[in-house]
Amino acid sequence: MKTVRCHAQNIKTGDVYQGRRIKGIHGYLTRTDSRVMLITSHPDGYKLETFDLSGKDAVTVKRPKYNLGKKRK
Repeated sequence: MKTVRCHAQNIKTGDVYQGRRIKGIHGYLTRTDSRVMLITSHPDGYKLETFDLSGKDAVTVKRPKYNLGKKRK
């Protein structure tokens, strides 16, 4: 895994945010800006947790190798 700093609107499913793997992403617009809702599993068990972020927020996530993309030559 590689630590990546990106905007919240560029987060991908499978990234790890605050020690929790992201299961789903829901993006929506408000009158003032774009919003992103991250859906993660609860560390205790079967529950789900959500994090509501602005699309322009800078976020640090751990990105697995399959989400990094192809290397450019």
